[in-house]
Amino acid sequence: MKLSELIDRAPWRAATTYRKTWPHEYVLLQKDNQRELLESVCE
Repeated sequence: MKLSELIDRAPWRAATTYRKTWPHEYVLLQKDNQRELLESVCE
């Protein structure tokens, strides 16, 4: 699977820290079972 497909399928969460100054989202590796995504990014 392509990295772009893994990114699209990931359950992104809106971050609550720095919401007003630097809005961003993140993925929880273990809770959301996104090990394949992390391994692909690290390669």
